[in-house]
Amino acid sequence: MFAAILVNDVAKNGNGCDLLKHEVKSAKSENSFEYQYHRNSWKEKLAHEHEIDHVFVSYEPGYRDISVRVAKGSDLAAIFDKWLPCVEKTYDGSGKKQRCRKSISFSTIEEKGLTILEIENGKLKSYAPSYYE
Repeated sequence: MFAAILVNDVAKNGNGCDLLKHEVKSAKSENSFEYQYHRNSWKEKLAHEHEIDHVFVSYEPGYRDISVRVAKGSDLAAIFDKWLPCVEKTYDGSGKKQRCRKSISFSTIEEKGLTILEIENGKLKSYAPSYYE
């Protein structure tokens, strides 16, 4: 809900991304962001990652320090393309797993993402609504 308000999007029903035009990930500050692909819908989801924007929420325990960054799927495309053989192998043949997990590092998101919100010690530090206007 928090991300939907920030990027002016709405929830999506069914499999795939969290919002109509955004995938939302959260992790403790400086930790990587995990993506999961289900064996029955991974192809569609992984292909769709290129077309949508991705919201990354980093937080400190207690939620007094929060940063929200947004990256375009096209800016992360090389990462998703690199995952394709690994995800495909996970679901190819016998012994199929239920889910395949991949991660994007915090430093990659710092480099490729645009910071749209920062809260420091419980107070608004910066807010960039121009991203989605």
